Amino acid sequence: MRSQLRLVIALACLSSLFFAPLFERKVFRDGVEMTSDEAEAYDLKKADDALAAGHAEEALKLYEKFLADFPRSGRVPAALLGLGQSAYRLELYARSDKIFHDLIARYPRRPEAAGAAWGLALISVKDGRCDQATQHLKQYRGQAEGTLYDQMTLMLADCARKGSAPATALVYLGEEVRNGRDEELKKKARKLAEEVVRELPDEEIASLAREAGKEFPADLIILEQLKRDTASARFTEAAADADRFRAGYMSSPYLDEFRRCERLLERWLRVKPERIGVMLPLTGPAGPIGEQALKGIMLAAGILDPIKPSFLPELIVRDTGDESVPVEKIVEELAEEEVIAIIGPLHKRQAERAGLKAQELGVPLISLSPGEDVTSIGPLVYQNCLTRSEQAQAVAEYAVKKMGLKTFGIFFPVDDAGRDFADLFTRAVTERGASVVAVASYDPTKTDFRAAIKTLKDQRDRTKFQALFIPDAWTRIAQIAPCAVRAR
Repeated sequence: MRSQLRLVIALACLSSLFFAPLFERKVFRDGVEMTSDEAEAYDLKKADDALAAGHAEEALKLYEKFLADFPRSGRVPAALLGLGQSAYRLELYARSDKIFHDLIARYPRRPEAAGAAWGLALISVKDGRCDQATQHLKQYRGQAEGTLYDQMTLMLADCARKGSAPATALVYLGEEVRNGRDEELKKKARKLAEEVVRELPDEEIASLAREAGKEFPADLIILEQLKRDTASARFTEAAADADRFRAGYMSSPYLDEFRRCERLLERWLRVKPERIGVMLPLTGPAGPIGEQALKGIMLAAGILDPIKPSFLPELIVRDTGDESVPVEKIVEELAEEEVIAIIGPLHKRQAERAGLKAQELGVPLISLSPGEDVTSIGPLVYQNCLTRSEQAQAVAEYAVKKMGLKTFGIFFPVDDAGRDFADLFTRAVTERGASVVAVASYDPTKTDFRAAIKTLKDQRDRTKFQALFIPDAWTRIAQIAPCAVRAR
């Protein structure tokens, strides 16, 4: 009897397997007949597509309808995640927070829980609660799939950085570079790690360097320690840093940068501290100015003193007046002379080109050019001259604030410096409530200024400006002044 009963039950189960599809309720979507399971997939995809297209409000309604229509579906976790993301995009943060917490509570082991944790972390960071974001990310990062793992790792690093824990940030960034799944995010992590390392104080870099292992960012940290030891003239320590890099990181992507540091260190170990290179225009139109600058350098060095100082530097002087000789070649020659630093050049363009070469060769260069942004070339390029903007600002401040002048004329030479000064002075007086009412220019290669002064005089008769700004050397102004007096 029992065996017969078992047979009946088995036949009933088999029949349910074979005939259940025949009795499954059919539904329609957009005029197409489909099974209930197919309808679930169809409706969820429709909501997902709306969210992906940026239609968050439409997606929100579609996810809500899905959850109402299929409350026991295996796709509920995905629909809840989409619903939370839609609410977040609509800035319904309290609602998205509730949805994400509900998803995690109901389905803590599903991959969607990682997506919910990411959403909660975004809300926490928005509210300035990085510590709470870190908790969500740490707990669920292991369940993250695809690039979500990379995004969560980068946010952990960012929270650590904001929380004044740069060493912890480097741990996460190192993990991303080594184990990340998205190449672009791995590149981003490497750049962020480079930023963090550059910002670290010396004592923290030294501590991390002592503990550095073999994996990234160890190579980056050792390289940074080498740079800092070299820049601070700690050559014994720098040599040890270089040895350590050679021993463990010769396959590093920073190898080329290490080679440059290595050459710089070798140069510093050979340098003769008493030798100073000087680059000035000693011939050509700017020759007189270069000669004056050289005398100033010699005076400062004590070379012109009747009683010589105990330490007397040796000046290795090169002429930049001959434009057929590139300034880059002059910098190379001075570097071969093993000078400790280079003073000059005077002209802006020469200073920029010389600065680039000096930075490349590891030779400190002190520019005497008034050009803007020369020091932005690199950390080895300095400037010992007021910039044109600083000079224009100072003259404008004195003329407007101290002298009470309100209207100005500008008479400038048609060259780079003249044009720059004219623009800078115009801005400077305008910022102080005054104005430039007349502008004329002249050819600095000529000595006859009569035509240019007549143009200026015609404007003077109309505008009655109170003062004239001439951005040129006093020698040329001495030539212009008599012509201006005769033209009155």
